[in-house]
Amino acid sequence: MEEAQDSHITLDPLGDLLLLVGEGENQMTFLVSTKAMRLASSVWRIMLQPLGQFKEARPENGQVLFPDDDAQALQIVLSIAHLEFHSIPETLSFTQLLNLAIICDKYDTARLIRPWFHRWEKSFENSATDLGHEQSLLIAWVFRDLDTFKLVANSLVRTIRVNFQGGGVARQGLPPLGEHMPPGIIENILKARLATIRSFTAVIDSFVRRYEPSTFKPGSIVCRAERNQKACHAMMYGSLIMAIERAGLQKNEVSVYTPSINSIVDEFYKILESSEFFEYPSLNYSSHSQCNFQSAWKSQLGYVMNTIPSGYTVAHLDHFKMSEKNSLS
Repeated sequence: MEEAQDSHITLDPLGDLLLLVGEGENQMTFLVSTKAMRLASSVWRIMLQPLGQFKEARPENGQVLFPDDDAQALQIVLSIAHLEFHSIPETLSFTQLLNLAIICDKYDTARLIRPWFHRWEKSFENSATDLGHEQSLLIAWVFRDLDTFKLVANSLVRTIRVNFQGGGVARQGLPPLGEHMPPGIIENILKARLATIRSFTAVIDSFVRRYEPSTFKPGSIVCRAERNQKACHAMMYGSLIMAIERAGLQKNEVSVYTPSINSIVDEFYKILESSEFFEYPSLNYSSHSQCNFQSAWKSQLGYVMNTIPSGYTVAHLDHFKMSEKNSLS
């Protein structure tokens, strides 16, 4: 790829169109062949069709503006479209790969880029679930990396937190997630998150119902020691309520839980392991060692964590399964 200046790239010396990409100091220009662009992209095929209805088909002074596009990402797509393979970078940062995915999604050029995706695939997959890389979902979606897509979607079910006041959905310490996500994925991640929290609260409520004061009547006391049954029962109930409050899972407030599932579970396990979880003292004639519900609670919480719903739907999987249409024909 011949390069007269950093800001001007000649992809076809006989090109019939000058693209002005980006704005201000970051703007780059590309001398290109509209025929190569039409062959590379179904969007460009319509946009640049001779005598077409779009303004790009009738450029003033042979120039077309792409002010909203990332110039470096578009350069990769244009270089491949013009068979300038030697200029394709060996490595891309996460941001560069995301910008490339955005361009490919916008102009339907993923099929063109996909054979080169393996160059950047390993480093992408190794960091896909890192904080700040939530938009790995779009990269995996565009370039049909199903395993990474599943991994990131399921990770986000566990790690996102919700700010109901501001309506934001984010991971700890990061700005809200929003644009550049596959269709419907955030909604389904939130749905899976809420279903998991409801499963947690169902476990909690089942224990609360066993220990709450209304059950203090003959035959309903959980404690089976020979003596001090009501005192033991009350101590377990108090410990249970303390655990719920410390974990931020107050009863009947499922819809406003803001912490991530991982942080809720971590807090629960810290509480379950702490010395603040009280047990009625056992005496020689009356043992209360079997009254503590920590083991049973851990087991049920573990089951919930092992059965968290997927962050994606069948419709998302169909995107990966369906045979790719020949968009270039």
